[in-house]
Amino acid sequence: MNKLPIIVILMSFSLFNSVVASHYHPDRGDKFRKISGTSYIAQPAEEEDDEALLTRGFFYLEQNNPGEAKKCFKKAGKMGNTEVLNAVGILYEQQNQLGKAIKYFKKAGKMGNTDALHAVGILYEEQNILGKAMKYFKLAAEKGDWSALKDWLDLYLRQNKLAHDEKRYMEAANKGDKKALPKLLELGDIFWQQNEPEKAEKCFKKVENMGDGDDLYDLGVLYQKQNKLKKAEKCFQDSAVLGMPLIN
Repeated sequence: MNKLPIIVILMSFSLFNSVVASHYHPDRGDKFRKISGTSYIAQPAEEEDDEALLTRGFFYLEQNNPGEAKKCFKKAGKMGNTEVLNAVGILYEQQNQLGKAIKYFKKAGKMGNTDALHAVGILYEEQNILGKAMKYFKLAAEKGDWSALKDWLDLYLRQNKLAHDEKRYMEAANKGDKKALPKLLELGDIFWQQNEPEKAEKCFKKVENMGDGDDLYDLGVLYQKQNKLKKAEKCFQDSAVLGMPLIN
């Protein structure tokens, strides 16, 4: 009797645990996952069970064959193994196909994989989609992922500080304090990058209505960066009237 498939399956359980451990890094400086350079297995598995397919998929990755790896991961994922779905997400993330990565992480997350939920939050945060990032950090934290809880708390505190600063500098501007305007410009730029255009426009409008030549020039630069060229042109013209040179 050929015992190779059984040996491969047994090896794959311990192997997969080590691979997953190499993917997950609580330290945000190292981000989330990284395919290990460890050798997996010399030959592909003969049986079509999910763990053997997973092992074969990582073997193909080591051989720099992501196409075959993807086939193995997707086939295994149809069997309902959340770790396999997570592996497909990892593969798509490494190929910078973030939409597909999020899709597979979400599938794994719905089936109870907390690492996958955390991964969705990280990808959303990296794209400055912070509301969704907080949602998935919280979902992972509620299932016992302490690293996700830390990320949720960090993001929550940062967002609360922004809200506090916005209120503080807007109140100062409303009282006629023009020293608050550069801070409102900074906040507006942050809100814009975080895909919160209404908050950004509120800050920019206050600068547009109260700003001097320097403030309007800086606002024009921000509008130009956002490809709002008509608004940028108007700010540059208004700043020129107030003594600033026109930008070329």
